Amino acid sequence: LYPWVAVLVLLAAFTKSAQTPFHFWLPNAMTAPTPVSAYLHSATMVKAGLYLVARSTPILGGTDLWSGAIVTAGTVTMAVGAWRALAETDLKKVLAYTTVSALGLIMMLLGFGTDAAVTVSLVFLVAHACYKGALFLIAGTLEHEAGSRDIRELGGLRHAMPLTALGGLLAALSMAGLPFFTGFIGKELAYDALLGQAPPWPTVLLPLTVGASMLLGAAALVAGVAPFIGEMRKAVPTHPVPLALSLPPIALAVAGVAVGVYPSLLDGPVSLMAANVTGKTVPVHLALWHGFTPVLLLSVITLAG
Repeated sequence: LYPWVAVLVLLAAFTKSAQTPFHFWLPNAMTAPTPVSAYLHSATMVKAGLYLVARSTPILGGTDLWSGAIVTAGTVTMAVGAWRALAETDLKKVLAYTTVSALGLIMMLLGFGTDAAVTVSLVFLVAHACYKGALFLIAGTLEHEAGSRDIRELGGLRHAMPLTALGGLLAALSMAGLPFFTGFIGKELAYDALLGQAPPWPTVLLPLTVGASMLLGAAALVAGVAPFIGEMRKAVPTHPVPLALSLPPIALAVAGVAVGVYPSLLDGPVSLMAANVTGKTVPVHLALWHGFTPVLLLSVITLAG
């Protein structure tokens, strides 16, 4: 009965974590208050499918059916989410599709099941929680203060809400994968894990992953930077932003910077989590600098794109 068990568990996980073709519900579930969206889309609900796959791997993993289905679904979802993110004009939908893409990347890495791939999937999960939680809260602040989530109506708001602009900048730079941010650590480890796979996976997946990272970096600038630069547009703030709205995104964004500068902070927690996925001890030694390597070149190409 293994094939039936594996397929049913994976269908449940794919639906929960918005993997293609079940991804449509997530961008359409934007009617909740934005703090709820931030919590659900960065930390809890949509990650439950990833959690199910990770914890089920020691029981159901190790087969071509399990790995092939997860890698395929994750890869397609990563590409579809990144592409759609830049086609949207609603700020929360932009962020929702970037979440779909990030979930796909993490799912793909879990499918490989190697120590390196599992480790980076967990690091990326933490990085995503920090920057995406911040950006969703900022989207809510913009809607509350300026009355709009339409990116075509938002601009020039850095003077009216400087702390919010700072939080958006820090979160966007992490999502884009700049050095000294947690997103950079996750992106470098992802490229390295893919390079370590047996052929033909690197040839197939690296270009897709680099392309998706470029699109996600652009979407990060759209969501976290564009509303605050340039000239003031249609959406105009009606009153000063209270600290209760300004400080939480900054706290999340600063957490992403702290882990980006001192990635060894995650060594212990990620090692414990990876052991529960792989069923064995996984030593983790995260570092900011790995020298001039092909992975660094891929990061430069991504940022240039």
